[in-house]
Amino acid sequence: MISNATARGNMKEKIAVVPGAFNPPTIGHSQLIESLNNYDRVFLVPIQAYARNERLTDYRIRIDMLEAFLCDISAHNASVHAIEHLIHSDGTYVKTSQVIEYIESEYPSADVTLVVKPELIAKFSTSSDTSHLVGRISLLVNPEISNISSSIVREKRFRDIDISEDITPSVHQLVHTKNLYVDLADSL
Repeated sequence: MISNATARGNMKEKIAVVPGAFNPPTIGHSQLIESLNNYDRVFLVPIQAYARNERLTDYRIRIDMLEAFLCDISAHNASVHAIEHLIHSDGTYVKTSQVIEYIESEYPSADVTLVVKPELIAKFSTSSDTSHLVGRISLLVNPEISNISSSIVREKRFRDIDISEDITPSVHQLVHTKNLYVDLADSL
């Protein structure tokens, strides 16, 4: 397969970084990935913990769901880039800047774009965590293409409402096999 960088005449490789809980990955995530088809690589970076210690499904289970999700969709440029445990092996929160710096160290000649939710863009340039990245990396506001979110899927699953149209078949199988999101605390 010829990468976009090769097709462009060996210009810098373009990497889109999509951090998220992916709890679980949904059809909405699939639509976002499709919108990033002009990037050579799309790194789906599952977070291992929230900054405010909110509850999350086990990190390894979410990685498994992401890998299953990618097997179900046709996204030649997307991959799971589970790196947060390499940055903080104790399972604690990893700052966005630490993720970006880790990826920049792996791919020093690449153009890195961070994909952020619309509500986070205003905080990006003023946050002490990320303000030093302004001008060094590109930012792309994640267009809200779909109304299907992970929190809606968790809520539907808790209420025993069919979620098969909201997630891919392999993710659906994992959710049911591992009995995920049936507890109220898991659906929040």
